[in-house]
Amino acid sequence: MLLGDVDEERVPQRWDPTQILADVQLTAWALELRAAALGHLIACDWPDIDHVVVRFDAADRVERRGGWDYVVANAA
Repeated sequence: MLLGDVDEERVPQRWDPTQILADVQLTAWALELRAAALGHLIACDWPDIDHVVVRFDAADRVERRGGWDYVVANAA
């Protein structure tokens, strides 16, 4: 998820808030967004939901890098 209007110094690159804690309020908000996204996928019967990883980054940082640097695909 790309976060706009958030100082990129507060958001670690390719941040997984379940593994790295950042600012307390930002982490709580990110975990709520993560839960909502996973809830929507579960409602749609998304296959293998246990392997879905939700990561965050600052929109400005991603845009500055061309917009595709944040995309990671794992063939696991």
